Amino acid sequence: MIEIARQWRHYGDAIENVPIDTILGYDYGDPDHEETHDVSTGTTNGNYRKIKNEFLLPFLKNKTIMEVGTFDGKWIQFFKDADKIICVDLFDNGFTRMRERWKWSNLFFYKTEGRELKGIDSESVDIIFSIDSLVRTDKDALKDYFKEFKRVLKKDGKMCIHLPCTCSAKSLIKGFTDLTEDEIIAYCNEFKIENYKINKNTITHGVLLLVNYDQTT
Repeated sequence: MIEIARQWRHYGDAIENVPIDTILGYDYGDPDHEETHDVSTGTTNGNYRKIKNEFLLPFLKNKTIMEVGTFDGKWIQFFKDADKIICVDLFDNGFTRMRERWKWSNLFFYKTEGRELKGIDSESVDIIFSIDSLVRTDKDALKDYFKEFKRVLKKDGKMCIHLPCTCSAKSLIKGFTDLTEDEIIAYCNEFKIENYKINKNTITHGVLLLVNYDQTT
């Protein structure tokens, strides 16, 4: 996990060198467009607009949403209608920028050690959301996160989590953690995460773990 933190450190440092009104991370995926060109592979990373419009926006009103890996707020900007927004990240550089950029009273921040959510109350979150943040997290840390997700999520809460997966050729090409589909299923079973679907059609660089969504998605 220390090595992963080192890899992500340069993203935290990059935040310091751009104007406050510039939001980073659009090179991974643009929530306002169906396709985002991936310079490293010459392909697209999938339909981020679908993630926003189908898995996120319809469910925010009067809810508590927690994003793991907020960076400097590419997705947070769409959360304003939520009752409470919990921003979780390894680094707090982005927290400062989000506080300056959005003076919302419903913004809360938690700096994680990288595999825990100790500062988040049990059964307090309606939606757990994470895109492009856990893909290089080692398996032991991912397993710890699954345990924590189950703890903090309300009984009928939703999860939309981007995971690495060996069933995705692009996940392998990009050097993401070699997590198998069977391992994802095993984590869900071990921590009694139910009513889930492994969505392989929305993004191309891994999979989405969807919990308590319409199973036709």
